[in-house]
Amino acid sequence: MKQTAPPKRKETPEEKIASKKARHAERVIRTAISCGLGMAAGIVSYYLAGTPNPVNDSMIEAGLAGVQATPLVGVLVLLVAIVIQKSLFMVLKIDTSKLGKKDWFYQAFMTFATWYLSWTLMLSTSLLSA
Repeated sequence: MKQTAPPKRKETPEEKIASKKARHAERVIRTAISCGLGMAAGIVSYYLAGTPNPVNDSMIEAGLAGVQATPLVGVLVLLVAIVIQKSLFMVLKIDTSKLGKKDWFYQAFMTFATWYLSWTLMLSTSLLSA
């Protein structure tokens, strides 16, 4: 005799709403984590990459005005921030089993975007005050 799975129980409207709210809250938390890590990475990148070159005529002519000594360190900080997200999600007991490539790309992009904005803001304000 052929075995069949028991019929699925239909969700009530209240259960559907509760499920949608829970998924939405989890997405908001994941986005907040990626943005927070990106912002922290941007600030750390600014301080670890070295003091920006002064803005004067000779530096402007050489194309080095405002350039930090080791900007590659800042990029490495970004990569660390992107990589530690999965571990952080596990620590916070956020289910990552359902996340696909598109979801991980989104997480990485949000981290990159906030990293870029915060590092650029730090560089811009430090050059304006010089």
